[in-house]
Amino acid sequence: MRRVRWRMFLTAAAVAVALMAACPASQAAGTPGPHKEEWWFSGWALQQNVWPLTKGRGVTVAIIDTGVNAGLPDLDGTVVPGKDNERPSDRGMVDHDDGPGHGTGMASLIVAQGGATGWIGVAPEAKILPIANMSDDPDHVAISIRYAADHGAKVISMSFSTTWSGNPPCPQVVQEAVVYAAAHDAVLVAGSGNSGNRNNFSAFPAGCPGVVAVGAIQAQGLKPWAATQRKDYVAVAAPGAQVGSIGKDGHLYHYGDGTSQATALTSGVVALIRAKNPGMPAREVVQRLINTAKDVGPRGKDDQTGYGLIIADKALTANVPASAPNPVYAALDAWKAEHTRQQRQLTQAPNLGQRTSSGSDGIGSGLVLTGGALALLLGLAALVLMALRRRRPAPTAGPPQYGPPQYGPPTGGPPQYGPPSHGPNPGQGPAPGEPPYGRQPYGEQPQRYSGPGQPPHGNRGPS
Repeated sequence: MRRVRWRMFLTAAAVAVALMAACPASQAAGTPGPHKEEWWFSGWALQQNVWPLTKGRGVTVAIIDTGVNAGLPDLDGTVVPGKDNERPSDRGMVDHDDGPGHGTGMASLIVAQGGATGWIGVAPEAKILPIANMSDDPDHVAISIRYAADHGAKVISMSFSTTWSGNPPCPQVVQEAVVYAAAHDAVLVAGSGNSGNRNNFSAFPAGCPGVVAVGAIQAQGLKPWAATQRKDYVAVAAPGAQVGSIGKDGHLYHYGDGTSQATALTSGVVALIRAKNPGMPAREVVQRLINTAKDVGPRGKDDQTGYGLIIADKALTANVPASAPNPVYAALDAWKAEHTRQQRQLTQAPNLGQRTSSGSDGIGSGLVLTGGALALLLGLAALVLMALRRRRPAPTAGPPQYGPPQYGPPTGGPPQYGPPSHGPNPGQGPAPGEPPYGRQPYGEQPQRYSGPGQPPHGNRGPS
């Protein structure tokens, strides 16, 4: 694949100046032009080629994050009531980030209206379904994904990463939620992480088969951002360095860094594809996104940028054959096939006396009893017990004994049933090689500022 060199992407400032000079008359009617710092607009030809086709109308993007401040003028009319896993009454419409507002910032990259700040999202006519999830527990992440799928989200944007060992690096409860959302025709997008130049941990949800894992590139030279994760599950890349956003206080924060921003921008482009092609299944949307990407970074597919930088106008208009590769859904299909095979092995019981493939005689001590045989044996045991009671000699002293015989240990108390508890679930220990809910609190590196008043949107725990 050839390396892309776009002169308009040399620096954010140069792109802004060139854009303002070259495109003042090409703005789509009714939508203000981009802020001078939004350097990705010209490279994606949003105003010239994309917005005349669609601005995202009719598509709901779920943002699983810190919540979104729905009351900001720049987000007016774009946020619908969602869910807050800790504060149900907030409905996700309050940003609980301790910093400037991570969830609000991600929403602004997708749907900002260009009001008070002049900032405009890539899909300004889409809607945001905010899901506030401040917990690192995989169960909570899974609940959030399922909620998004159940409430009409066609795109699920997850700008966070959580360390997790194992292969794949994804807790089963989250993987099952991904399968559920994919079955509901949602495209799932997640940041690959911001520790690529340090510990480079594997993480979920990006590492879950079926999720579009996004790396970050910088404006200068379209190179991979230095800290973007280096993982074989990275599918594509998007602008992530020198990317500003609107904070929960309504102020514009300048030039943040991170795969969080790359995730939000990718989710916005997916919303545009879905709006233009409402009947296109999620599987085909992802296939289109990958096969219209432009190679950046090392030649060919690489662990920082995947199959390349997403190109919005090409993703909407290019001819992508049905036979084109789709590694994200190929991984999902492989996981489902293996999971089905394992479940079948667990649920299939061999016939009475039949030997298993391992050479042992069935489960436990050997014979697997059918329901009828088991009932017969229990009935015979009851008859024998009754016969023994009739033949029992009367006691030699004391009053006659009434009532059922006493069972259990000699010291009294009920008998103990089942295996002891060894972990979060009775009878189960933690999965081999997996930390117990191994997510680091909101990510893997300190929040990044590029100067006074700059956003921490490089890693909310985020990605």
